[in-house]
Amino acid sequence: LAVRAKIHKLASLSRTLNDVVNERRSRAQYADYLKECIDVMLWDYLRVRLAHVMPPIDYELPPGDLRRIDGYNFGSLLGRGA
Repeated sequence: LAVRAKIHKLASLSRTLNDVVNERRSRAQYADYLKECIDVMLWDYLRVRLAHVMPPIDYELPPGDLRRIDGYNFGSLLGRGA
């Protein structure tokens, strides 16, 4: 009888632990989903809605700082209001 009680208690504890792990996993997946939604809102929706004069993303541009685009040269005065 004591062995059965111990087994029953361990099974109950196992189910509880399993429920906690599943809940944590579900919350982590929901957090990832929300992060993806925020990313889509910022870069796909709001970029188009708030800055419609902004050109689309050019994936052909090389990484790093750009010094020249379409005949415009950028130098040390960029960002100083000059």
